Amino acid sequence: STYTNICVAGGQDQDKVCARLDAGEEAWKSTRDARLETWNRRGMASEERGQRRLARIIALCQRREQRSMAREDKRSFRHESTARQKQERWTRRIIAMLHRWQRHQLAVAAAAARKAAIASRAVAAAQRREKQAWWRKMNRPDLTWGDILEQSGKS
Repeated sequence: STYTNICVAGGQDQDKVCARLDAGEEAWKSTRDARLETWNRRGMASEERGQRRLARIIALCQRREQRSMAREDKRSFRHESTARQKQERWTRRIIAMLHRWQRHQLAVAAAAARKAAIASRAVAAAQRREKQAWWRKMNRPDLTWGDILEQSGKS
């Protein structure tokens, strides 16, 4: 190496310089290994902290997503429920209107039937009065054949 070349040029023995360098390297080997191990442990600890932090962030995101999905499900259910309730309410209203319309139609038909019955009774009463008037006229004590013939000529 460059250091040994400089030492040899300065008049030192190359074997002694190399031996001294090897001894120094050997003396620092345990310290160097300890420092390397410490550095590795710190790196792994940092990596583990990062992984735990990432796991916490993922868990937080999952909880947020679950809450969001639950809210959306609830909102969707409410919307569906509201839409279903509106549809049922309109169906009930339509059915109620149909029932009212049917009752109205029945009332109109009943009123027409009452009017027809009243008119029929009025015609029947008029016919009875006419028949009674004819009967009284034909059963008078002062009735003559001329009256009878006159009546038959008119009809």
